[in-house]
Amino acid sequence: AYAFNPYHIVRAGYGRFTAVVKRRVHARFATLEHLFDRAEQSVRYAKTTAEVDLLVDRLRTLWSDYERLVARRKRVRTQIEQLGEQLKASGDLPALDHLKGLTLFNLTRVAGQTGPLTDFRSRRAVLRYAGLNLRERQSGSYRGQTRLSKKGRPLLRKILGQTVFPVLRRRFLYGGYYHRKREEGMIGSKAKVAVMRKFLCMLHSLACSGDAFDPERFSTCESQYAQTA
Repeated sequence: AYAFNPYHIVRAGYGRFTAVVKRRVHARFATLEHLFDRAEQSVRYAKTTAEVDLLVDRLRTLWSDYERLVARRKRVRTQIEQLGEQLKASGDLPALDHLKGLTLFNLTRVAGQTGPLTDFRSRRAVLRYAGLNLRERQSGSYRGQTRLSKKGRPLLRKILGQTVFPVLRRRFLYGGYYHRKREEGMIGSKAKVAVMRKFLCMLHSLACSGDAFDPERFSTCESQYAQTA
């Protein structure tokens, strides 16, 4: 709207600047106020027309680079989601993207790090692969605290954290479990890791059994579910 030129922004004034930008994009007034304040700082320093044109041209180049990056990310995300649909169709990826908070994009990213979950013989094996297995520090007669080993794939742990973060709300998939841990005194980061462990084990179980996700089975302990069945 202002050709990347702070002189044009200041000349228009704050009121007109916010009105013009608001008509084009959704922006908070705090952001617009910050931008206008930076524009005022920029024009305090006297610059020749040649200097201003050079800076404007540089900003145009940076903006085109940003737009190209955004378009590339959207294209890659679409490709990942298409791959996720193929994995769901073949049964290699449990269909969980219908659950609130879980996305096909993040589930496919998890599958990209683990490979076929059926290759793991047990839950403990897949937890070790992710570095989410618990290990007690020992040295001679010394017995330390039980901590995560963190010997597995750090990128898998990062993606798992991003995947489960939206479902920690109270009414979402792991909200009850997460907030129960918090009420018991567990700190937020540890409670989140506990959710990551449970979620990865659930993915492994669904992949090995080939069963669809059952909300009743998820919220019921194994003995009670067997009696009900």
